[in-house]
Amino acid sequence: MKWFKNLQQNLTSSADPIDTPSLDPRWRDLSLGKFRCGCCDKNFTDLLSMGYSAPEDWPSDKIRASSHDIDLADETFLTQDLCKFSNRHFVRAVLLLPLVGSEVPFLIGIWVEISETDFRSFAAEMPSGKQGQLEIMFCRLANIIPPFRIGLPCIMKPRDNFQRPVVHIAIEEDPLYAAQIDGLDFDQLLDMLRPHGHFLIGDDALDHLST
Repeated sequence: MKWFKNLQQNLTSSADPIDTPSLDPRWRDLSLGKFRCGCCDKNFTDLLSMGYSAPEDWPSDKIRASSHDIDLADETFLTQDLCKFSNRHFVRAVLLLPLVGSEVPFLIGIWVEISETDFRSFAAEMPSGKQGQLEIMFCRLANIIPPFRIGLPCIMKPRDNFQRPVVHIAIEEDPLYAAQIDGLDFDQLLDMLRPHGHFLIGDDALDHLST
């Protein structure tokens, strides 16, 4: 987990109720430090992001390798950005979910499975930081994001300057696709964080959890 800075400055104004969704007061309370994480025992002053250290199926007995030590011909390895095992190939990417009532999106660092050909093309451009010149790649979600399902077909857009690629869900009928278009409200964000052990402690949060 990491923290976004200046959350309060990025909250939308509720001055125009016709054009702007009503601001859930809990967003404001979050930025003012009125909630504490029941897992981390720290007061929230900004919004958490969420990241996965490996694909869901990564063998737990294997050790992470340094990015400088790998050979793409190796059968099994896991670095900060690339992973390979059982003849499967993975890249670490970013999924952006807008939040209703906030201009700051919720960022999830996820792993996606791609073809060997795309994997080699992506890895070849990593030292130069020029992956943005690559075509959009088809992939599958390789992590479980509660309450959504694993293995969803996606498209991945590589980016330049050593930025991780951005992933978009490809199936319009899937709830995660709808979330990426319409955004998550405050309660949906809590529902996503809670299975990972993160929950808010505070007067408003406790009122919500007891209903």
